[in-house]
Amino acid sequence: SQLFIYLSPHPKQHISGITYDMNTLDENNCPTQYSMNTYDSEQEMLAADAEMTHWGACGACSTTKDLAVYLEYPDLTGKGQECSVRAIASGFDEGVKCFQEVGY
Repeated sequence: SQLFIYLSPHPKQHISGITYDMNTLDENNCPTQYSMNTYDSEQEMLAADAEMTHWGACGACSTTKDLAVYLEYPDLTGKGQECSVRAIASGFDEGVKCFQEVGY
């Protein structure tokens, strides 16, 4: 669920958004290039034809795959602990499998 990213921001907080380059489509008509930027307001983001990713400044250091994992598992610490327990209880390969299921 992505509902948490739309919670009311602090009035002076930035907003992060993503724009896709529609001139770089793959065989499935999906864009292969994108940019993630920080905007001063929601209006500025919308004027840039960007889609909101989250409130706050963009780190610009992660891929959209990383962002998708975080949106699905906002508590990665808990998921990491779960995978560690699986590794201890069922072996290293099960721990690796657990992290791969998360998207790492």
